[in-house]
Amino acid sequence: MSGCNGKMGQVITGICKEDAEIEIVAGIDLYDGIKNDYPVFPNISVCDVAADVIIDFSNAKAVDDLLVYSVDKQIPVVLCTTGLSEEQLKKVDGACLLYTSDAADEEDSGDVGGRRIVKKKKRV
Repeated sequence: MSGCNGKMGQVITGICKEDAEIEIVAGIDLYDGIKNDYPVFPNISVCDVAADVIIDFSNAKAVDDLLVYSVDKQIPVVLCTTGLSEEQLKKVDGACLLYTSDAADEEDSGDVGGRRIVKKKKRV
């Protein structure tokens, strides 16, 4: 859970606590003032915990390292960080399973709570 100690990270943590079929195995956040039930790393590059997917609610500055890590480890990403540069968006296309977008006119997308969810094509 990238951005685990932010507002949305804590919301997702709370939701996952209530579902026995979901487990957050690690968090990534510079802020370490919140006690979580999982280890929290200051940067994704030092995370040594295996995961099935990365959920990201961090910030645009953290996305570059996250994308490098996810491609290197072959871990899908649900990217919910907005405000990405054009260069970052190009990298997102090859690395993410799903990502949110502020754009209202994306093809193959739907509205979830006022944010656009853009579904990415399956990799073959």
